[in-house]
Amino acid sequence: MPGAEHDSGTVREPISLETLPPCGTPGHAQVCAVCAGGGVAGSPVARRSRGWRDRGWTRIDPRPVPRATEPVTLLVPLSGIARREDAQRAQERVDALRLDATARVSPGGVTLRFWPGACPIGQIAETLAPLGVTADVAGARRVSPAPVELTLSTELERVRARDLVRDRGRVARTVGFLRAQPDVAFALAGGVVLVVGWLVGWFAPLGATANEGARWSLLAAAAFLTSRKTFPEALASVRSFKVNIDVLMFAAAIGAASIGHPEEGVFLLFLFGLGAAGEHAALGHAERAVHALGELAPDTAQLVRADGAVETVAVEDVVVGSEILVRPYDRLPLDGEVIEGVSAVDESTVTGEPIPVEKRTGDAVFAGTLNAGGLLCVRVTKPAGESTVAKIMQMVAEARGAKSAAQSFTERIEAWYVPLVFVLTAGVFLVQPLVFEVSWGVAFYRSMAFMTAASPCALAIGTPATVLCGVARGARLGVLFKGGAHLESLGRVRAIALDKTGTLTAGKPSVHEVYAEPGFEDALRLAGAVEARVTHPLAEAIAEEARARFGSLPEASEVAQTPGRGASGVVEGVRVEIARAGAGEDASAWPVGVREAVERAEREGRTTAVVHVGGEPVAVIALGDEVRPSAAEAVARLRDGGVRTLVMLTGDREGPARRVGEAVGVDSVRAELHPGDKVREVEALLREHGSVAMIGDGVNDAPALARATVGVAMGAAGADAAVETADVALMGNDLRRLADAHTLSRRSNAVVRQNLAIALVVIALIAPLGAVGIAPLGVAVLLHEGSTIVVVLNALRLLRGR
Repeated sequence: MPGAEHDSGTVREPISLETLPPCGTPGHAQVCAVCAGGGVAGSPVARRSRGWRDRGWTRIDPRPVPRATEPVTLLVPLSGIARREDAQRAQERVDALRLDATARVSPGGVTLRFWPGACPIGQIAETLAPLGVTADVAGARRVSPAPVELTLSTELERVRARDLVRDRGRVARTVGFLRAQPDVAFALAGGVVLVVGWLVGWFAPLGATANEGARWSLLAAAAFLTSRKTFPEALASVRSFKVNIDVLMFAAAIGAASIGHPEEGVFLLFLFGLGAAGEHAALGHAERAVHALGELAPDTAQLVRADGAVETVAVEDVVVGSEILVRPYDRLPLDGEVIEGVSAVDESTVTGEPIPVEKRTGDAVFAGTLNAGGLLCVRVTKPAGESTVAKIMQMVAEARGAKSAAQSFTERIEAWYVPLVFVLTAGVFLVQPLVFEVSWGVAFYRSMAFMTAASPCALAIGTPATVLCGVARGARLGVLFKGGAHLESLGRVRAIALDKTGTLTAGKPSVHEVYAEPGFEDALRLAGAVEARVTHPLAEAIAEEARARFGSLPEASEVAQTPGRGASGVVEGVRVEIARAGAGEDASAWPVGVREAVERAEREGRTTAVVHVGGEPVAVIALGDEVRPSAAEAVARLRDGGVRTLVMLTGDREGPARRVGEAVGVDSVRAELHPGDKVREVEALLREHGSVAMIGDGVNDAPALARATVGVAMGAAGADAAVETADVALMGNDLRRLADAHTLSRRSNAVVRQNLAIALVVIALIAPLGAVGIAPLGVAVLLHEGSTIVVVLNALRLLRGR
C-alpha cells in the first residue's frame, strides 16, 4: 500500500497521517486497516517522535524488525497529580527527555507506548519524583495486545524500578499533597509552632519576662498560620452582622486566651483550621472525581479536511457534520457517528460499562471515551458545548445546587442553632457564679468549653459532603443525579414501574426462531434477500439474521412492499413472499408444521412471518424484542435492596408483555397502556406505596416520569430528551446501573443518618460536660474537631467500591 511496505520483516517507508486519504475515498480503508492494527502482526512498525500529537506517524525505525514485533502500551498509575496544570508540568518534564517512545501524562496516570527494548518507565519515574509525583510501577496494566510480562522483566527491571520509586515514594507523596493543599501545609506549620510555643512556656529557659514574650509571639504566629483561611471568613461574618460557626470558634479561642489559657485557644484554632483544610481537601477530592470526567475529552481534534489533510484544531472550531480522525488509544474529543473503521471503544467513563463496546459504521460514539483499538473516522453530530461529557458536567453542577431534604434540614438548624449557642453560653457564664458560687474566671472558662463543644461544625458539613460524594460516585458509575433530593429519594422508594420496550428489552426486533419445511432450509436466505430491499424494522431483523447465517445474499428483483401484509420479490428466478401470519390468509391450508410453528410462536407472544416460495408456505420466522441480559439480575438486586413491588408498564400486547414480565421476574404486568394510562398506574402505586420510581426512555414515558417520585431515564448518553425529562439518568443501556443507583442512594442515606447521629451525640455529651467543668476546653476542642473530620471521612467512603 502507499506509504508502507514489508519485505522480510523490514519496514521500508513511513506512514504519514497528513497524507491520509479522506474518509470514503479509495485507499482510505487500506490505510485505516494498517493503522488500526495497533500492533497486529505484519503491520508497519513505526516510531513516533516529539510532536506526534500533531504530525502522526513521523519516523520509522531503520532497523529490521520482525513481523511479529508489536508496540506495547501501558497505563501506569500516578499519584501526586491532582490538576491539569500539574499534568502539564509533568508532561513538559517527560517531553524534555526526548524518549524513544510516546508518553501522555494525565491526572490519573501516564500512558506509554513503546517498543520492546525501549521501555521508559524507570526514566519517567526518576524525572517526575522531584515534582512529588510517584509512579506505581507494580500497578501498571497493559492496554495493548503485546505481551507485557517479558518486556517488564527484561527491559524495565521491575524490582530495581520499584525500589527506586519506593525510596522516594513516601516523601514524594507527602510533598505532592502539601503542594496541592497549601491550607493543610499552613495548618500543620502552625501546629509545629504551637508545640514550640508550649515548650517555651513549659520549660522557661529564658527567664520569666523574656519567656512570656517568646511564648506569646510563637502562639500568635501559630494562630496566624492556622487561621489563614478561617479568620477572614469569620471577620466577614461579623462585618455583615451574622453569627456562624467561624465566629463561635474565634470567640472561644479569644476567650480562652483572655483568661490565661492561650495554648488551648490556639489549639482550638489549629484543629479548626486543620479540620477546615482537611474538609476542603476531601471535598476537593470528590469534586475532582467529577471534574475528571470533563478532563477526559481532549481540547483538540484531528480534523479531516476536504483535500484529505489532517489538521489539529480546537474542539470549539469543529462544526457539526465535520469528519475527525480518532487514532488508537486516543480519547474521542466530540460526540459523533462512526463513518469508517472498526474498533473497541471503552465507554466506562460515560456509561459505567466496564467492557469495551465494538463500534462499526453507523454506531454512535461519545466524547471522553477511549478508542481502545483501531483507527476511526467519525462524523461530528454535536458541538463541543453539547457533548455527552458537557451534559454530565452540567447535571453535576445542577445536582450540587439542588439540596436534599436532609441538607435543607441541617441548614435550617444551623440558622437558629448558632445564635442559640451564644445565648446558652452567656447563660452558662452568668448562672454559675450567681447560683452555684463558681468564680467568674472558672465560669468563663467553662462557657468557652461549652461553646466549642456545642458548635455544629460536624452537623453542617456532614450532609453536603455526603451528597457531593454520592453524586461523584454516581457519575463514575454512569448514573447522573439531578440533585441531592433525588439521590436521597431513590433509595426510599418502595415501588418501581418499568417500561418494557428499550428498558427491559433491547428495543429492537430480532429473529428468535426459524422453522422450515424439509427441502426448504434456505428459505431464510431467500427471505433475507427480499427484506434487504425493504425499509421496516422487522425486515431489517430478517435480513440481518440471514446475513449472519448465510453470509452474502443473492439479488432480489421486482421487490414490492404491501403495508400491513409484508413484502415480495423474485430471487434466483423464484417468487418469494414474506407475509405476516394472519394477514388475510387461510391458515387451515398451510402444512401442519407451518401451522404449529405459528401457533407456538404466538403463544410465546412473538410476531410471526410466513415465507412463501413459489406460492407455497414453506417456513415460519418468529421475531421478538429480546429481553436485555442484565434485566433479570437488575430486578433481583432491586428486590434484595428493599423494593417491595416491581411493575412493568407497556403499550405492547398482553402476550409479549407477559413473556417479558415472566422472564425478568416482575410482580405484575400492565399491558396495552397509553401514556395517560401509565400516569394513572403510577398514581395508583403512589397511593399504595407512598413513593414510586418510574424508569423509561424519557420520551414516550415523559408524563409518567414526571408524575413519579423519581423519574429515571434509560440510555441517556444518546437521548437529549431523556436527560431533560428525568431526575436520574442512566448513561448506558445496562439496567444493572439502576440497581447500582438504588444501592448508592441507600448507602448515601445511611451515611447521612450516621453523620447526623455522630454530630448530635458529640454535642449532647460533650457540651453539658464542658458546662460543668468535667470536659476541659482542650478535650472539647479535640472531640468537636474530631467529629467533624470523622463525618467527612465517613462521607468519602461513598467514593469507594461499587
